[in-house]
Amino acid sequence: METRAPFVIIGAFVLAAIAAVFGFVYWLHNTGGLGPRTTYHVQFEGSVPGLLVGAAVLFNGHSCWRGDRA
Repeated sequence: METRAPFVIIGAFVLAAIAAVFGFVYWLHNTGGLGPRTTYHVQFEGSVPGLLVGAAVLFNGHSCWRGDRA
């Protein structure tokens, strides 16, 4: 009985780890991490310093808009 105990413990640990991964993905999906996005419209009066016409606007390092309007 003692020789099989480590295999049972390792198997239980692997199953618990797989369940934890599925639980994390389920939690991430339901907290809005992968859910619907909200669109915002931001308008500035006058010119914005440092933004050129045709330049890419970055948010967290991702291009989200191109300054194509003056």
